[in-house]
Amino acid sequence: MRYQAGNSAVILDPVIGDKGLLIISDRDISQIIETGNAGVPPSDRRHSIADGIYIGGFINQVPTQYVKMDDSGIEVYSPTRIKFTAPIIDIDAQVNHTGGNINSDGDVIAGDISLINHKTSFVKAGTDTSGPPVA
Repeated sequence: MRYQAGNSAVILDPVIGDKGLLIISDRDISQIIETGNAGVPPSDRRHSIADGIYIGGFINQVPTQYVKMDDSGIEVYSPTRIKFTAPIIDIDAQVNHTGGNINSDGDVIAGDISLINHKTSFVKAGTDTSGPPVA
């Protein structure tokens, strides 16, 4: 199942055991599936499962990972991993961090200050204290 607009989609491939709805067209729909263009049905086939479209997601088990959207916002949850892949990922938000670690394989830059390469002020040898970062 693909909820799609242009070249963007939410991909929900069914798995064995999913329940859904199968809509079977009354005529051969192979031409529109192959070409994307409507036209005269290419055969006299009628009411065939070959011309069916599956719409999934009905009365299945309670999900353990999800994207939830309502008036309070958007929630993305996974018990294992969330992966974002893009040349640039912009996050423009106030972070409400409630525990755990934030890990990065690369540098993190806040304003003009690099987490890896920043210098600190008021460093005292032999102690764990230092002053704020110096740009």
